[in-house]
Amino acid sequence: MKERRAAEASAASCPLNMKADELQLELEKERQAAETRAATCPLNMKDLLRLLLAQEDELQVKVEVNVNANLIQDISPLAEALRVNSSLTSLILWKNRIEDASTLASWIPKVKSLTEIDLEGNRIQDIGPLAEALRVNSSLTNVNVWDNVIEDIGPLAEALRVNSNLTDLNVWNNVIEDIGPLAEALHVNSSLTDLNLWDNLIEDADTRKLRRIWEEKGRDGRKLDLESQRRV
Repeated sequence: MKERRAAEASAASCPLNMKADELQLELEKERQAAETRAATCPLNMKDLLRLLLAQEDELQVKVEVNVNANLIQDISPLAEALRVNSSLTSLILWKNRIEDASTLASWIPKVKSLTEIDLEGNRIQDIGPLAEALRVNSSLTNVNVWDNVIEDIGPLAEALRVNSNLTDLNVWNNVIEDIGPLAEALHVNSSLTDLNLWDNLIEDADTRKLRRIWEEKGRDGRKLDLESQRRV
């Protein structure tokens, strides 16, 4: 609101002979500048928690929380607040400093509205807690753990054996070598339609095997990305 008023004040100070389209352009520039400043401001965690914990209807309709690039490491306060929020569908936490996702994972099965979680660009190595949550969660369709330090995809593979809702899994740019468990899980799983394993450490023979299984299950035409594997 303050930024809007500043834009209006700026426009009010323009010469009276300014054309309408020029005035509109100045207002648009001010609006874009305000949005840029807001996007680069660090998240006020207290305000976010207040919104999530609020009981007023107008605050409970908030369905997406985007807290990317805020250097968050401890997400336990956020996870605690989310326990009482029943409307969230999308949680975006990319490019923070999260190493331990267990607190967040313990909350996931309790929220029936959540369909997307984005943990891209953090420092997660142990994917086990998130995989355990996927074993019992029935609402998540999209999970993104791109650009972490995951080595063992086995827990996720086991979760895919019993999860029938997940359609999009992105594990691009981790340090995964062994995808044998994942290949076996795809014999059983029939819901996954988009699997991204770009830029890991997978051998050519294993990528060929996984691609063959993917196509044998009738997924050809759906997206399987195994490109640009790094060589050690």
